[in-house]
Amino acid sequence: MKKVFICSPLRTKTKKGIKENQKNAQIYAKFVYQKGYFPIFTHIYFDLFAPELKDNNPKQRKKIINMGLLLLKSCDELWIFGDIISEGMKQEIKFAKKNKIKVKQFNKWK
Repeated sequence: MKKVFICSPLRTKTKKGIKENQKNAQIYAKFVYQKGYFPIFTHIYFDLFAPELKDNNPKQRKKIINMGLLLLKSCDELWIFGDIISEGMKQEIKFAKKNKIKVKQFNKWK
């Protein structure tokens, strides 16, 4: 089964917005799974074992992004969801292209 890294926004100015983006990532993961792929998404994963990592702390954010890129390196494809491309997503997309990981974008995914 191919592994697909889900690339979607997480950071927002509000905690409510982050929770909404985490919920969206779960929906995207279900979509990927229903298409027959293994979804990889980090939006909730790091909170499970390292909730002290804060996305708004530059040093910790860098650590979070680097761990995500390590996961991405093991994936077959990166799927972008939505029209908004955040700074973190730009780094993931650049990394995928540099490592010759197939990139797809979904604006309409339901």
